Amino acid sequence: MKTPKIILSGKENGEGMVVHYRTTRGTDVFGLGVPNIYSNTDWDLGPTWCYLVLGDRTTLIDTGRRGNVEVLENLLKSTGKRPSDIDRIVVSHSHEDHDGNLADLLPVSQAELWAHTIYSQMIAYNTHVQDGARHPDLPGSCRMCFMPEIVR
Repeated sequence: MKTPKIILSGKENGEGMVVHYRTTRGTDVFGLGVPNIYSNTDWDLGPTWCYLVLGDRTTLIDTGRRGNVEVLENLLKSTGKRPSDIDRIVVSHSHEDHDGNLADLLPVSQAELWAHTIYSQMIAYNTHVQDGARHPDLPGSCRMCFMPEIVR
């Protein structure tokens, strides 16, 4: 397959879209458009693209923004897969739109977690640290992020 095939069309910005691509070596890759919007705001960055790679082991790259695990599960379902079919989850980096559903998905899938060794520090919740962080309730990488104040 040289041209990706749209499995679900989703919204115009790609949210809710599922795209299937088969590499020249026959590896199936699905792009899953998970919503990346803060509730009650108009701050919409378009979807976070998570990727499901089928091979010897089923791999999910990134999990999308927290609070969208049901959306992710429905997108997975359109590929014929469930969270329990995932063998490995790769986190590309520690931003809440890439690892936000990890806490919900990891126990259900019982998948291996692949991430940089510093990741355990990046995702630590440190609400007890009084460092003036804008968002002390968020993971380490986003404690100082410039987000709309309504997120607070």
